[in-house]
Amino acid sequence: MAGGTETGVKAIIDTTLTNDKVRPFLNAAKEVVANALADEGYSVALLTQIENWLAAHFIAARDPRIASETTGKGSWKYEGRYDLGLQSTSYGQRVMLLDHHGKLAEVSQARARAKMKVVG
Repeated sequence: MAGGTETGVKAIIDTTLTNDKVRPFLNAAKEVVANALADEGYSVALLTQIENWLAAHFIAARDPRIASETTGKGSWKYEGRYDLGLQSTSYGQRVMLLDHHGKLAEVSQARARAKMKVVG
């Protein structure tokens, strides 16, 4: 596994989460990277960056970032759409740039297109 860390994640995304609260997101990112990118020939340094950015994406998906706000009586618009996969956050977009073989973008797009149909 690469060397993504809670400190590395928190250097990327502004969050009040403690290291203990960041760890599940980082662990998930490490699993995704290990399973999807293990055979892609990336350096440990690049895999570490991908892990940190992917963990930040997971955090932003759970706690959406404010994309725009209006002063006065208040109005906020949050970034992100679940059907866009990694494209839904700026952090996920960075993951796709770092993964120049496109494996994670491919997986993300396939998952985003998946739909559930209830037959009854």
